[in-house]
Amino acid sequence: MLASGTHVGRYVVLDQLGEGAMGEVYRAWDDALDRVVALKLLLPLRAENEQARRRFARESRLAARINHPAVAHVYDVGEHEGVPYIAMEFVPGKQLRSWLGAPMPVERVISFTRQILEGLAEAHGQGVVHRDLKPENILISGRDQVKILDFGLAKGILDDVSEATSLSNTGITGTPRYMAPEQIQGTPVDTRTDIYALGTVVYEMITGAPCHEGKTLGEMLSAVVYKAAPEIPESLCPRGLAQIVHRALSKRPEHRYQDAAAMLAELQSFAQAGLPSEAPAVGGPAPAHPRAEKFAQRAREALTGMTTSSSLALDLLEQALRLDPEYALAHALYAEATAAIFNTGHVDASWLDRAQTALDRAEALDPDLPDVRVARARLLWTKTFNFPHETALRELRSALKVDPDHIGALRLWATITAHVGLFEQAEAAITRRLAQDPQDEVTLLLSAGLYIGEGRPQRALELLARPTQLDPNHEDHLFWWNLAHAFIVLGRLDEAEQALQGNLRRRPAEPLSLALSAVLAAARQDHDGARQAMKQAEAHLKAELHPHHVFHLFACAESLLGDVQASLHWLQRTAEEGMPCHPWFAQDPLLANLRADPAGRTFLAELGRRHAFFRAEFPLNDPATVGLVATIT
Repeated sequence: MLASGTHVGRYVVLDQLGEGAMGEVYRAWDDALDRVVALKLLLPLRAENEQARRRFARESRLAARINHPAVAHVYDVGEHEGVPYIAMEFVPGKQLRSWLGAPMPVERVISFTRQILEGLAEAHGQGVVHRDLKPENILISGRDQVKILDFGLAKGILDDVSEATSLSNTGITGTPRYMAPEQIQGTPVDTRTDIYALGTVVYEMITGAPCHEGKTLGEMLSAVVYKAAPEIPESLCPRGLAQIVHRALSKRPEHRYQDAAAMLAELQSFAQAGLPSEAPAVGGPAPAHPRAEKFAQRAREALTGMTTSSSLALDLLEQALRLDPEYALAHALYAEATAAIFNTGHVDASWLDRAQTALDRAEALDPDLPDVRVARARLLWTKTFNFPHETALRELRSALKVDPDHIGALRLWATITAHVGLFEQAEAAITRRLAQDPQDEVTLLLSAGLYIGEGRPQRALELLARPTQLDPNHEDHLFWWNLAHAFIVLGRLDEAEQALQGNLRRRPAEPLSLALSAVLAAARQDHDGARQAMKQAEAHLKAELHPHHVFHLFACAESLLGDVQASLHWLQRTAEEGMPCHPWFAQDPLLANLRADPAGRTFLAELGRRHAFFRAEFPLNDPATVGLVATIT
């Protein structure tokens, strides 16, 4: 077991998460990219075995093929003192196992199953079978986002012959209760093996009980191979869903769905037919202590930057919770404050654990409180967790369904949807918020940035003109940064330089302004000036909470200078580290040289497929956010 503080390559071990048959898993800090990762190391005894080392290496190659929101991403591979390791996405959340033990609402069963199938479909499309799908390998981040973990037993369907001869795809590998009959019988496995495993998981979600049981391992294995799955009572789920599950649980692979895509299509067809709505919840939390409410309000102001720091917020919230330990809002804000302390440099995993505990408590006290969803989205959507857009947007969607005018939810919804290129959704939230408060400067800035991303820089200038004219010494550097960016896109370089001067004078080490000055220099074909500004910006990136904007500007500068390879490198980092904004990149005039190159077009096509996922998952006419749609002009 590695001690806290141990350096493994560029990673610093925080604590151990668990240990399995193949290796140990640690929570670690990526010192280069300022984010939390899950670090998996092969056990020393396994590392001495050449076959185990090859299998571990294969795991990383297979998992790296899969790029989907429902699958934990692999970031890096390496060796530490001769022991191989994989750095992968750290997913804050709970194992699906913790949700089992009682029947789950049908809507949630369908939501989880759909996401699992989407992730498996991507894996199957890449020629990968999981082979050990079970509740312990499925995490639920937040309330709704599925993440499939541990492709450690995965096997490439398309492995070359030389590897297949030395690494057999037969034998009993997997967890017996969730194994398919062909795994137990030692015959070759394929995509249909995962379908069977998923069938057992869905059966358990619906009924609260395992599909196969036995007093001994032998009885368990015999039940899997020979006994039909018990019927699902109609009182627990509609007949159509039960039929889907039973087909997945067919003993013979040819009688099951042939891959995840086929099962997903049938599940979606069933879901679109409509489900009975649940009865509305009754009652609610007791009124909060009046003084606790005041402390919580002051804490909220501190967290939104209107007064001081998250440390002050923490003190205020501790006072609120001493007065009223059952105050859900105070617990939600406490989670936000503790996470903020971690994100600003206190690299101690106990802060994250305190945040998670507080969120769980808030949700238990008031499951419908929108602030719980907003707080979770805010603490997750950071570089610490590599900006999990899908999880954060699902949380915000739940918050907006309860309170369509929630200030924090509207601002963050607009921010995240703009980052992933859902411009209409972002505009809807901005319009609704400005209808409430036309002078909301945070939302005005979001609107200006959106106009630039949409290719309407002149509209951004018009929006920013009034606040900057009224206050020529406006202290918010983002106003001047957006203004300068719009000027550059329009080719008005002298005005851009003037807008940037004040920022650089007040904050000479501010990465965003330095990166934009690199773009300005590149637009003037000042190669030396552009590279020097990029070097300065990169030296101060640790202080930047959203480095993907800096990477995007680097990509623009290199494109203007004609170095397409360097531009592509930075644009890939932009997308991988929090801003996969395909619609912007596809028309940004500063990236014209990149788009003219075949490699650039290939990357943008791949990014376009990712954008299609966001459009399908968060449609403009989503009933959950219909309040936003109504405001679009």
